[in-house]
Amino acid sequence: MVKATIPVEPRLPAPPSFAEAKTRYHKVRAAGLDPNYWYIAAISRDLKRGEIREIVFWKRSIVLYRGKDGRVGAMENRCAHRQVRLSESGLVDGCDLVCQYHGWKYNRDGEVIDIWHETFGHDDPKFRVPRVPVVERYGLIWIFPGDPELADSVPLPQLPEAEPGSGWTMVPKEYNWVAHHSMVLENVSDYTHGYLHRKYQPFSKPKLVQCDEHPDRDLVEIAYQAEIGAGKLLDAFMDRDQTQSGLMRLGYQYPYNWSNTDDYIKHFVSIIPQDEQHSHFFFVLFVRSLRIPGTPLKIPRNVMR
Repeated sequence: MVKATIPVEPRLPAPPSFAEAKTRYHKVRAAGLDPNYWYIAAISRDLKRGEIREIVFWKRSIVLYRGKDGRVGAMENRCAHRQVRLSESGLVDGCDLVCQYHGWKYNRDGEVIDIWHETFGHDDPKFRVPRVPVVERYGLIWIFPGDPELADSVPLPQLPEAEPGSGWTMVPKEYNWVAHHSMVLENVSDYTHGYLHRKYQPFSKPKLVQCDEHPDRDLVEIAYQAEIGAGKLLDAFMDRDQTQSGLMRLGYQYPYNWSNTDDYIKHFVSIIPQDEQHSHFFFVLFVRSLRIPGTPLKIPRNVMR
């Protein structure tokens, strides 16, 4: 019997590293992001008490956990003893994190506060791993993967639409993309890719009407004129009393992306770059209202979430 053989495509060469890159374009595709900003690391409701997860920021592993008291903690993802990943070996004990290999216990500052086994004559050994500042706001968990001493001086992004009584419904989504973070950013900024969404047409016939750079503020502003919710299914849910002009305003102010369509639909994007080919992507959608198809009634906010 003759077995069929599957031709193997030759592997393409890896893209150049940042040090090897000779053009500005290639450098963008190889660069990470500045760690001295606040980045969304998790949606609050998805991290339950006693749960642990790994967050990777540009090849650096961070362990994130929620204590039994409900507060979150984050630190470098390794035990100071045998360098075991705490996200894999860790156990939440009250407010602290315990490495299950030898029982080393860490508080939220990354300090070893208890060692289960004998300490071989060392009465009060001092060990720690670098802490990662973490805050919880707007139903989101944010980490500051850079210099902890700078965290208090760097403002958290303001999302007034997420505040109680704002009149907006917030729908946060989390994705892991096999792509460099700059490609993710291009996707949420370049609305000429509407062909991809031709089945439901959340936007249609976009026309670029503004593209301004503000280097002094690390800001790019873009605007498109488009038909919003043009597809038959989405049109049935749209509240046309609140969205008529179809003007989509977008901005990128390093390192965040945002949009505002008729003050009716907004989004906020935070991306954690994991490495040159992987990105952890949070898309936070805000909507004023949606209507029950075929009626003038609005869908209750708790259902929209």
